[in-house]
Amino acid sequence: SATRLAEVTGPVFVQLGGRDVIGPAALAVGESQHWHATTDVTVEVIDNIGHCFNLHPANRASWDGIDRYLRSRLGG
Repeated sequence: SATRLAEVTGPVFVQLGGRDVIGPAALAVGESQHWHATTDVTVEVIDNIGHCFNLHPANRASWDGIDRYLRSRLGG
Protein backbone atom coordinates (compact mmCIF):
# COMPACT_ATOMS: atom_id res chain seq x y z
CA SER A 1 0.00 0.00 0.00
CA ALA A 2 1.27 3.49 -0.82
CA THR A 3 0.38 4.60 2.71
CA ARG A 4 3.14 2.38 4.13
CA LEU A 5 5.96 3.97 2.14
CA ALA A 6 6.90 6.04 5.18
CA GLU A 7 7.82 2.80 6.98
CA VAL A 8 10.55 1.86 4.49
CA THR A 9 13.92 2.62 6.09
CA GLY A 10 16.30 0.68 3.87
CA PRO A 11 17.68 1.37 0.39
CA VAL A 12 15.11 1.85 -2.39
CA PHE A 13 15.66 1.22 -6.10
CA VAL A 14 13.03 2.52 -8.54
CA GLN A 15 12.98 1.99 -12.29
CA LEU A 16 10.82 4.11 -14.58
CA GLY A 17 10.29 3.54 -18.28
CA GLY A 18 10.97 6.37 -20.69
CA ARG A 19 7.90 5.35 -22.70
CA ASP A 20 5.64 4.63 -19.74
CA VAL A 21 2.36 6.56 -19.91
CA ILE A 22 1.17 5.28 -16.50
CA GLY A 23 4.28 6.13 -14.43
CA PRO A 24 6.32 8.33 -16.78
CA ALA A 25 10.01 9.00 -16.41
CA ALA A 26 9.20 12.68 -15.86
CA LEU A 27 8.21 11.63 -12.32
CA ALA A 28 11.78 10.58 -11.54
CA VAL A 29 12.69 14.01 -10.18
CA GLY A 30 10.12 13.78 -7.38
CA GLU A 31 10.34 10.06 -6.66
CA SER A 32 12.49 10.33 -3.53
CA GLN A 33 9.91 12.55 -1.77
CA HIS A 34 7.65 9.50 -1.36
CA TRP A 35 10.22 7.62 0.73
CA HIS A 36 10.23 9.72 3.92
CA ALA A 37 12.06 7.29 6.22
CA THR A 38 15.14 6.79 4.03
CA THR A 39 17.61 9.03 2.25
CA ASP A 40 18.92 6.13 0.19
CA VAL A 41 16.78 6.28 -2.96
CA THR A 42 18.14 5.44 -6.41
CA VAL A 43 15.99 6.14 -9.46
CA GLU A 44 16.87 4.74 -12.87
CA VAL A 45 15.13 5.73 -16.09
CA ILE A 46 15.16 3.19 -18.90
CA ASP A 47 14.67 5.15 -22.11
CA ASN A 48 13.12 2.74 -24.62
CA ILE A 49 10.77 0.75 -22.44
CA GLY A 50 7.14 1.03 -21.40
CA HIS A 51 5.26 0.23 -18.20
CA CYS A 52 5.44 -3.57 -18.03
CA PHE A 53 9.17 -4.22 -18.05
CA ASN A 54 9.03 -8.02 -17.95
CA LEU A 55 6.78 -8.26 -21.01
CA HIS A 56 8.64 -5.61 -23.01
CA PRO A 57 11.00 -6.77 -25.80
CA ALA A 58 13.77 -4.68 -24.16
CA ASN A 59 13.20 -6.24 -20.72
CA ARG A 60 16.89 -7.07 -20.47
CA ALA A 61 17.63 -3.36 -19.83
CA SER A 62 15.56 -3.52 -16.64
CA TRP A 63 17.05 -6.80 -15.48
CA ASP A 64 20.57 -5.55 -16.14
CA GLY A 65 19.83 -2.39 -14.15
CA ILE A 66 18.61 -4.44 -11.19
CA ASP A 67 21.69 -6.63 -11.42
CA ARG A 68 24.01 -3.57 -11.48
CA TYR A 69 22.25 -2.02 -8.51
CA LEU A 70 22.41 -5.21 -6.41
CA ARG A 71 26.06 -5.82 -7.29
CA SER A 72 26.94 -2.24 -6.31
CA ARG A 73 25.21 -2.77 -2.95
CA LEU A 74 26.42 -6.29 -2.26
CA GLY A 75 29.92 -5.96 -3.65
CA GLY A 76 29.44 -8.68 -6.25
